[in-house]
Amino acid sequence: WIDAQTTVGPSGVSERRRKAEARPIAYVPHGTTKWKVVEYLREHPRASSSDLKALGTTRQYISLLCADGIIDRVGFGYYTLGKRVRGRS
Repeated sequence: WIDAQTTVGPSGVSERRRKAEARPIAYVPHGTTKWKVVEYLREHPRASSSDLKALGTTRQYISLLCADGIIDRVGFGYYTLGKRVRGRS
């Protein structure tokens, strides 16, 4: 059984990521884990998975943030701010 949200289409982009990029990013309330990750990556151009885990994330949540386009994986265990949130204040 394969979840339709995580299957990869012919363009190599997951269905979940494609749908996430099609909609504007929602307001992220202060104090949430997602907000902490976004603010950390605005201050630091690149973060390791251990940096993100220190903020209170899990490896599963990091994977979901990647799938939603909030962060981008740039190497094994390294992440940057995703295209959906770059340049937004």
